[in-house]
Amino acid sequence: MDEINNVTQSLGKDGKFQLFICLSLREHLLHRMLVPIAASRVTQEMYEEQSFMRKKGLLTFLRQILEPLDEFHIVLENSITQGIPSHC
Repeated sequence: MDEINNVTQSLGKDGKFQLFICLSLREHLLHRMLVPIAASRVTQEMYEEQSFMRKKGLLTFLRQILEPLDEFHIVLENSITQGIPSHC
């Protein structure tokens, strides 16, 4: 998170969120972070009750479709990652 905030001063909130998702996917962390994110107070306040982030069955489904991506080495161009290096 600190790297995203330090490197991307020209990006808005949406751009930073997109970068966060891309980097999380590249580092094979996205499916692991969903449960803690879903449990946060902010998620409970910002997402509708029927959303993937608040419905347990839908959240499980989302994790199950993202987890197999761990088998792949995901390479993203510097223009997408804003030059943030991989830690894998």
